[in-house]
Amino acid sequence: MSRELRSITGKQAGAVQTAPKSLPPVNRPNLTESTKSTIGSRNIGSRTTSADDRSFSLVHLSSREKDCLLWAAKGKSSWDIGLILGVSESTVNFHIKNAMKKLDTTSRTVAVIKAIQLYLIDLPSL
Repeated sequence: MSRELRSITGKQAGAVQTAPKSLPPVNRPNLTESTKSTIGSRNIGSRTTSADDRSFSLVHLSSREKDCLLWAAKGKSSWDIGLILGVSESTVNFHIKNAMKKLDTTSRTVAVIKAIQLYLIDLPSL
């Protein structure tokens, strides 16, 4: 069963600002090729996977980590997510940082994008 990569906007991925409308649109195949060359082959869990092999993921995120990334994808700040989930802002940051470590990323936006690409979180239509 093949899954198609979905295109999401920067705001959906948690970006605060988006690029001006005057920039030309990004060609999706080039973006994918660029991503493949950047990601290359990484050791995820106990098995090495390539950028082409995304039919499964050995990365395990807790339900709280998934919740925090999902709300971040919807553009919520850590403070907002804390109010929604009934936890402190520092607890939200703790869960997001854990998810970032597990996903081998250095920013929450990249963590959200990678979690979506690995089908760890699913964005319903916003």
